[in-house]
Amino acid sequence: MNQLFAGALSLFLASCATIGNPVGVVQLTEAGRRVQMRSNALDVKGCTFLGEVSGADDINMFDDVREENAIKRLKNAAAEKGGDTVLIVSTSNKGSRQHGEAYRCGGAKP
Repeated sequence: MNQLFAGALSLFLASCATIGNPVGVVQLTEAGRRVQMRSNALDVKGCTFLGEVSGADDINMFDDVREENAIKRLKNAAAEKGGDTVLIVSTSNKGSRQHGEAYRCGGAKP
């Protein structure tokens, strides 16, 4: 009976890990690590606008993981455009959808 319970518990925990994080945690690129996030438009005054960026994660079960992955995707997208700063424009779906504007404020190289 104990073996059956232990087996069922192991299977349940493994399935939770798979369902909760089926595609893994998003990794920041080297350039993405250097991207700073801002919520005040005055913080990007004088910076070069590079375009709109977004990040989303609607797959993971846990809100905090989805939000973290969305932010990492947003930072990576800004870095791909040569940006070092993201001005957050909107956040929705408990943080799992992030929309912003990428800027080069002096720290990132194109």
